[in-house]
Amino acid sequence: MYKRIQNIKKEKPFYLLDIIIGVIVLALIIATVCLIAKPAGSKVEIYLDGELYATYSLDEDITFEVVGEGRNTVEIKDGEVSVIDSDCKNNICVENKSISKDGEQIVCLPNKLVVVVRGGEEGEIDAIT
Repeated sequence: MYKRIQNIKKEKPFYLLDIIIGVIVLALIIATVCLIAKPAGSKVEIYLDGELYATYSLDEDITFEVVGEGRNTVEIKDGEVSVIDSDCKNNICVENKSISKDGEQIVCLPNKLVVVVRGGEEGEIDAIT
């Protein structure tokens, strides 16, 4: 029994891999909390070819078309905005999930459309310059 106690004392309590895994898990928890705590937006800004095209409130339910080099149909419903139809070839903007939090974006590169949700905070993200 005495030898067994000596062997336990000689073993390292933590290995480097244990510490690395702990740091990764802690970083994932912090990132998840930050994403969940992101404030909801209050308005939607529509940019077409880098210029502000229109601004809408997230409180109103509306469907409208944005026509430039192509055609996109944008829908604001239940405090979320999404692109529901587009005439571009890849339709990635249509497949994107609805957005509602400050700083989130939907982009349609072929039609040069950017939909950005903005919140009421002063330190907003300036996505389009």
